[in-house]
Amino acid sequence: MKIMDWTGTEAKMAEQGMFFIPFFHVAAMLVEIAAGLSLLLGYKARLGALLLFLYLIPVTLTFHHFWSYPPEKQEVQTIMFMHNLALMGGLLLLSTFGPGPLNVDLKGRRLP
Repeated sequence: MKIMDWTGTEAKMAEQGMFFIPFFHVAAMLVEIAAGLSLLLGYKARLGALLLFLYLIPVTLTFHHFWSYPPEKQEVQTIMFMHNLALMGGLLLLSTFGPGPLNVDLKGRRLP
């Protein structure tokens, strides 16, 4: 949605009091695309997972701080916060143990 709804994304960023919005908008798109493709293709997947993990820390704290939302919005923001924590846990597992035997990095190498 960062590409499809450019102005809407930047408006949400402004709502959260962010600065340098055009820079962070483009940076977020590049991180999500590059690291996502890294995971999808299995090329440097550990690095991609770590990058996404580090990216999700400020994103989660900036956009899903459920404790400061009004009561009618807290439930949705809590769900989104927990969703991001679950993603972060999976990304840490992937960055620690690697993507497994089916990845581009192992192509051409013999499996033990």
